[in-house]
Amino acid sequence: MQVFSREIMAKVARQFYWYYNKKARSITMQEALALIDYELDGSSKPPTGIGSMDYSKPVVKSSNISKPTKSEIDQIASKYDRWDSVFEELMAKIQGDREMMKFILLVFKHQYNDEQVSSAMHITRTTYYRYRSTILTKAAIIAIVHAVIRV
Repeated sequence: MQVFSREIMAKVARQFYWYYNKKARSITMQEALALIDYELDGSSKPPTGIGSMDYSKPVVKSSNISKPTKSEIDQIASKYDRWDSVFEELMAKIQGDREMMKFILLVFKHQYNDEQVSSAMHITRTTYYRYRSTILTKAAIIAIVHAVIRV
């Protein structure tokens, strides 16, 4: 039985995938947002560092998308940093459970589908979905405690 709504579980799963994508690319949320800022600005060169961006005046282009201000970028980055702490706490809590750790790595880091994980771990699809639900529920509870999401 699922404790949280599908929307909350999907949100937690998306953040978990982002967590591993970010780690794999060694990109910070600040850098990612600066690249978004660069794309919206239409500059000829990508930014060389966070300090090179001009956040003083948001610019609205014809697509009706405004360039985020520095405070908006800082606010978004802070939220993603809190998500990082949620997943780091979750990993610390299940550190002793090798099967769950392997499951997390296969599903969220390597992005295996249910059949690939079931085959690699020698588990049924029912067990796959039970593990996935358990992990996402634990992460959602930690996120609620850290005030990252509200129910």
